[in-house]
Amino acid sequence: VFVRFARGAYVSVSRSLGRNAALTLAYRPELTELQRASELTFCVNFLACAENIEELSDALSEPHWLSPLTLSYTMDRTDALFTPSRGYILRADLEYASRSTGSDFAYTRLLGEGSAYMGEPEGLILAARVRGGIGWPHEGVSGIGLNPQKRFFAGGPNSVRGFDQYRLGPTLLGIDAVPWLVDGDDPATERADGAGCTAAAVNAGSCDAGMLASGLFDLRPSGGEVLLEGNLELRFPIPVLSGRVRGAAFVDAGQVWTSRDDVALAGVVTTPGVGLRYYSPIGPIRLDAAFNPRGPESLRVITTQVASCKAGQPSCERVQYREPRDFLTNTDDVTLLNPRVVYGSSLDEIDSVSDFFRRFKLHFSIGQAF
Repeated sequence: VFVRFARGAYVSVSRSLGRNAALTLAYRPELTELQRASELTFCVNFLACAENIEELSDALSEPHWLSPLTLSYTMDRTDALFTPSRGYILRADLEYASRSTGSDFAYTRLLGEGSAYMGEPEGLILAARVRGGIGWPHEGVSGIGLNPQKRFFAGGPNSVRGFDQYRLGPTLLGIDAVPWLVDGDDPATERADGAGCTAAAVNAGSCDAGMLASGLFDLRPSGGEVLLEGNLELRFPIPVLSGRVRGAAFVDAGQVWTSRDDVALAGVVTTPGVGLRYYSPIGPIRLDAAFNPRGPESLRVITTQVASCKAGQPSCERVQYREPRDFLTNTDDVTLLNPRVVYGSSLDEIDSVSDFFRRFKLHFSIGQAF
């Protein structure tokens, strides 16, 4: 848990470029300070997992300015605001920050999106969207790359729907050190499935967490510098239901890459799905189900170091790894474990109907996906 204090301002100037088209220049200076943020917080949320993690966390905990200048362009040529059936929408944002704009972080960030619609309001509607972004960090706190607030994320009800919110792209695995890494086969406790590592092995990063069940890990998205998404959706009436209820069949694809050097189209993931839309007075209420084809991945595991504690202290647990039993607690210092853990399963390992349906992600939201 950390506390983020921020104060700033927002100033913009817009110019109309015709019907439903505008160009906007905006400036948003913001002074930010993070308090009570542990090394684990910076490693997971800021991807600052490095040997100088202490220096990085200290630097980001100090007040720092993020002051981008943004040029935005929008054009809307659709026939309806909430449920378009014809036309197209174009959006583009070019963002720049440097010492000349009063920012402690310097970067250039470009995000573009285009959507097109073809069909009849009461009949079939074919909708498509392409969205992409790229960021170039120029300078700032060494080792952190693009500022965490400006990284790209993918996955969720308005993105690639085969994934939970922000779960597509660079990911770390988090695990609680004391109960699952240190705790071994101890008949005196309710847990008997820990990794059984010593406290020294956990703190040194040599504990092998590969023997733990995948459900014990917490997926932590870290974002990236490059984003690519594509969506194709067919919206259709359902004759046996009310005119307010319509169906949809869609295919979403996308990926986020940690850096520009990592970009490879072979890494793009495709997720098909189906959905229902109820056209209410406040807009379409949407239920989507999308198949997640994600296969096994070799991911980094992060955890906190552990330290001895006295019985009765908060978060102090009695554990056993071989002999003897000790009282241990998690600390605020982070550890990257080696080796990596193979997380997830391949489609070939689906051997039951329940395994198949567990791969579907459900999303309930208001408004069209795009």
